[in-house]
Amino acid sequence: MAERRRTRFSSKITQLPEELKERLDEKLLDTANTYEDIAEWLKTEGYDISKSAVGRYAIRANQATQRVVETLEKTKAIAAAVESSHAHSAGCRKSTGIRPLSGVLEIK
Repeated sequence: MAERRRTRFSSKITQLPEELKERLDEKLLDTANTYEDIAEWLKTEGYDISKSAVGRYAIRANQATQRVVETLEKTKAIAAAVESSHAHSAGCRKSTGIRPLSGVLEIK
């Protein structure tokens, strides 16, 4: 398995009040806003944050979102496999008299 890089970053943006970060995230979702527009908006809110810092934050946020999406997809696949396994086990029980017992097969 690849070594995981440091995932906690401290930046001016991570230190913003939560309400302002939520508004920033909303602005990032609107593709009509440029990083420069967002940096200017932050200045009007009293925070001197560069467009580069906004861009770096957006990249990290997108990467985190992608990891969540990938994890959710894997979880769904595991859940489907478990459900399929249970359905298969129920079929085995009816046709062979063999049933799973806590991960071990028990023969009647």
